[in-house]
Amino acid sequence: MVGDFDKMKNKTYDNKYVNSILAIVGDNIRKARGGMTQEKLASLAHVSRNTIWKIESGENITLESLINIAKALNVHPSELLMKDGESGETKSVEKYFRDLIREEIGDLIQCELGKYFTKKNT
Repeated sequence: MVGDFDKMKNKTYDNKYVNSILAIVGDNIRKARGGMTQEKLASLAHVSRNTIWKIESGENITLESLINIAKALNVHPSELLMKDGESGETKSVEKYFRDLIREEIGDLIQCELGKYFTKKNT
């Protein structure tokens, strides 16, 4: 058998994807605000200065805060989710999720095929 479906559906991921995305968002907000203070951005985005500080430090961000901050910075929210790749090309968080989903779907297909062929051969 290729794998166990129950183990697959309960698979947990380490936080490397989430942490890297949060770091990207924090860095991009810091860069986009330029000379604007955290206090000014917080006021424009209707969040606390502490929230801005936490986000720029790589802590969690709500979708609502992301949208409000993007509006305050006059950028599209997706621009805050982009990073420069090693070769200078731009990669988005979407690519991280796409790769993660592709891997997960491949594992699930292998599991299901393993279950199918095990049942068929018994």
